[in-house]
Amino acid sequence: MTKAGMLTALLALSTVAAAQTPPPAASTAEIIVNGQRPDQAKRTREAVTAIGKPVPQGGFDAQFGRWEEPVCVGVIGLPVEPAQSIADQIGVEARAIGIGAQGPGCHPNIYIVATDQPVEFVRKARGSRSGLLSNIANADVVTMEHSHAAVRWAALTGMTGTAGERQGDDTQGTGSRTNNTLKVWHASKIKANTRAVIQRMVIVVDLLQANGHSYRQLAAYLTMVSLAQLRPNADAPMVNTVLAAFRPDGDAPQEMSAFDHAYLKALYAMPADDYGILQKQAIVGSINRSLKGAP
Repeated sequence: MTKAGMLTALLALSTVAAAQTPPPAASTAEIIVNGQRPDQAKRTREAVTAIGKPVPQGGFDAQFGRWEEPVCVGVIGLPVEPAQSIADQIGVEARAIGIGAQGPGCHPNIYIVATDQPVEFVRKARGSRSGLLSNIANADVVTMEHSHAAVRWAALTGMTGTAGERQGDDTQGTGSRTNNTLKVWHASKIKANTRAVIQRMVIVVDLLQANGHSYRQLAAYLTMVSLAQLRPNADAPMVNTVLAAFRPDGDAPQEMSAFDHAYLKALYAMPADDYGILQKQAIVGSINRSLKGAP
């Protein structure tokens, strides 16, 4: 075979091989974006900071106030059925977190007043020495008066000693008693000398702004406000909470969320006589454990 013939034969074989060799398969690899779930601990810590209102106890410390006695709810200005429903829901949650609720005929320590003139009501109550707002910090009352919120509140919070003794108690059995001081008898770098106790809660609902919200959602919102000492207009957009009920976008659950229940549970599980910073750590940790695996 001549060189020209061999070249022609090789070209032919090359063409056949190329025709029989399948083209490279198209890549089926997928681009996967691994998104990370937002840091639960960080969001919880931010939420607790946003809504909690620790009570100054002197010096640098501020403890989280809470009820130590069973609550009694009085609702004024709403029809009987929804008023009873609100009181019942607060009572159910109070029992669930271990503080309990008093029965019919009790003397209220939680007052919920629904009115279409909230500013006028606060002004009148503020002017009465024996009214609902008596002895509550003036700054908190002024905040209520000038607030534009649909729900506004203020709490009377007192101090007790680590054994539960109140201001003016004769802790040493000497027969002496003072009105505005609380004697304490130990010092600790871990434990505080006092603990903050909610003694009365006054909540005013603006009926005009609350219009359009269900009584079920209002009851859930008032439960959170009643059982914890919260900042005015408390809201935590980083978590799902009923405290968003009056947010302009209206994106809020109709009932207490998993976070809401976890917050109250954590508040009443924390050591009452810890320093405030340790109480906050305990609350955050407890909420994170409760919400582990929750959406």
